Amino acid sequence: MASDSEKREEKQWSEFPEELLVLIFKKLRLISDCIRFGGVCKSWRSASQPTAATSSLHPQLPLLLLPYLCFTDSRSFFSLSTNSIHTLSLPNTCCKEILASSHGWLLLADFKTKAISLLNPITEAQIQLPPLPEYHPEIDGTNLTTVVPHKGVISSSPSSAEHDCVVITITCQPWKSHRRHVNFCRPGRDEVWTKLKTSPILDSVVYSKGRFYMLDLAGVVTVYDAVDPSVKILSLPKPAFALQYFLVKASETELLFCAYSRELSGGMDLRHFKMDLSGQMLEWSEIDGIGDKALFLTREKCSCSMVCARDFPGCKEGCVYYETPFFDDDLVDAFLPQNHNIKVINIKDGSYEFIRCAALGTSAKHLMAPVWFTPSLY
Repeated sequence: MASDSEKREEKQWSEFPEELLVLIFKKLRLISDCIRFGGVCKSWRSASQPTAATSSLHPQLPLLLLPYLCFTDSRSFFSLSTNSIHTLSLPNTCCKEILASSHGWLLLADFKTKAISLLNPITEAQIQLPPLPEYHPEIDGTNLTTVVPHKGVISSSPSSAEHDCVVITITCQPWKSHRRHVNFCRPGRDEVWTKLKTSPILDSVVYSKGRFYMLDLAGVVTVYDAVDPSVKILSLPKPAFALQYFLVKASETELLFCAYSRELSGGMDLRHFKMDLSGQMLEWSEIDGIGDKALFLTREKCSCSMVCARDFPGCKEGCVYYETPFFDDDLVDAFLPQNHNIKVINIKDGSYEFIRCAALGTSAKHLMAPVWFTPSLY
């Protein structure tokens, strides 16, 4: 319980004129400062709503949301900029699984109500999405009618008027060898999800300019048109054999295909390919690096994001930031506490280093998967 002196101090902060608070807020350039500003008290938070003046905010390096217990509202983020952990109370994420994180928004699946929604945890803006369609029994006689949300995609900020946001969910049928299904909708426009007929071993999806690029576990990319999602346009065979594949949207006109294999020495064999989406022919061409960019990967969600490393002091160019337990991947017993790290892999030579994040106080079995998150006020 707050003491009398603490209450008096809070009251003094809350008595600042609103015009002065708005003027101060417009001078801020770092999102972290905006978050701290809004956390002072209710009146300061009211003055910290997004405005046109905050468009000059500096870019934000992604934060790593560490593995968490879904039945609490406490979420811990590791900041590469400060090499420290920040803990936020996010009640709107309690009892919900994070299916995707992109453009400052989270795609959430509610364990209790099975509702699907979008949340900006910084502004607390929420968008309710249509309920996911139930799986209809096939002719084999099964009477199981529920699907399990597995992961998702947010193509752009749903609050942006410049882009047509498309939300994609990948659902799983555990009783059928984890067969996957894909549905998509446009927030604010669609009242139901549209189902895509895809590979049962689908792994991830990228959306760009009215097309879906589906990557399966075998490394094959299949293209569908959003206007007629029942028709497959073409399939592109994998350009390289590897243990793990990632598909990255580098821009509106370029895709990256990442093929990773672990070497016996403990390093990583990385090969990267790009595709020009504006060209007449869709084909992969190998590249020797990603220039001044940096990739941020998550394992379980198989999601990727890319930033210009030069925008962030200390961010390494041409590297992959790959979240992993300390002992790396499958070598850690899922029932034991983990020391969670970030593995920074140099694409050119496969060398790597660890950035130690946190010693988790509970077993991995009871924790939700980590995800990269880039704070945004929009």
